[in-house]
Amino acid sequence: MLLKVPDEFASSVKSLLLYAGPPREDECEGIEALKKEGGKVIFFLTPEEKKVYTLKPDEAGVTWENDALLQKWLMENMAIWTGGQIGGSSREKASQFAAVLGEVINLTNFDTRSLEFLSKDNEPARNIYRNYRWVEDGIPLRRAKGMGQNAVVFIVAAGPSLNKQWETLARIQRERADTTFIVCGRSYARAMEAGIIPDFVVEVEQFEWNDRIFMFAPKPHPTTILCAPLTACPGVMSAWPARRMILMDHNMAQFMKLELGTDSIDGGNSILHHMFNLAMFLGSTNVVLAGADLSYPPGSTDTHADGTFPAWPRPILVAEHNRQEPLMLPSTDGSMVEASQPYKNFCLFLEMQIATHRKAKPVLRVYNASAHGQKIEGTEFKELTEWLTPLLPAPSSSPPPSSPESSSSSPESGSISSLSASTASA
Repeated sequence: MLLKVPDEFASSVKSLLLYAGPPREDECEGIEALKKEGGKVIFFLTPEEKKVYTLKPDEAGVTWENDALLQKWLMENMAIWTGGQIGGSSREKASQFAAVLGEVINLTNFDTRSLEFLSKDNEPARNIYRNYRWVEDGIPLRRAKGMGQNAVVFIVAAGPSLNKQWETLARIQRERADTTFIVCGRSYARAMEAGIIPDFVVEVEQFEWNDRIFMFAPKPHPTTILCAPLTACPGVMSAWPARRMILMDHNMAQFMKLELGTDSIDGGNSILHHMFNLAMFLGSTNVVLAGADLSYPPGSTDTHADGTFPAWPRPILVAEHNRQEPLMLPSTDGSMVEASQPYKNFCLFLEMQIATHRKAKPVLRVYNASAHGQKIEGTEFKELTEWLTPLLPAPSSSPPPSSPESSSSSPESGSISSLSASTASA
């Protein structure tokens, strides 16, 4: 992404110019004067623009392949560009860059406020201490790496569009032998009721009130794995009667001198991001987003799908049922849909994730099954019913593909059901 940055680029900078596109001829003199006075310039160039402009030794450049990848670079390198002025080869180009930059600033501010809220009373640190036992006693994360390479991974979130999709999702799991289902915690009970047996259940909420999330929920299938970061509610982890796997973040893995990317996984600011990262960790190249509305689609009567409101305390449930301040955003169907600023932020971060993984793995395809939800760049809409034609022979017996009875695969062959809590082969 970064073309080149001279040594000590970010130090002793008197002024910084963020310039979109190659410099106009009438601005070259001013740019040189800026540099002579101790200023620095970062050029943001598309792949085509890189062919016509060569950076000078005292200039830095970033490839603007697409907005999502540019936004990811801007988020990861805020210390370099914060405080810079914006310029461009045209007013339109500068305005386009300013819009991209503005989204990153909004997302960063949102993350900062969220971190301040989530870190009060030092709850994350306490949860890490209490959950660490599952690093030792649970399934090692590295055992899951690449085990879904041949699977179509269905990520089941909790959006209102699921109200009309549960039966179809259950049929897909019954009729296809090549699927892996990752279900968010709040949708677990409703998914089980519909006949869906999750391969993975992901939960990230850190507060103690979340220990009620599986109250009155069906007992999990023996092969279902609860996945959570170390900061998740310890009560949820302890109460789960089946297998567990910690989604170790890179910072903790580095502190523990583990292998990054093998013993650790990317995070995010929404449970959807954690589920998507798990799908990528499994190695899937075909991912389907179900219930990822990131909005309040037309006709929806609640903020989330029916049956996805666990037995949380009343104040939490009241907040969960209330819509946030409305913000109209582009929809999958080309119209506009009511959403909110947080939903927009979540979508932006997901778009960055998709773009990053697709750059590393160009064959990756992400499908969005929400016909009227917020448009997610980098995805393509596909009706769930179109997945009812199996790519592989459907299992002949009733147990789901992930169960030990219907899968004879060994751990080496990539069967999700072959994961165990033993660390011997880790």
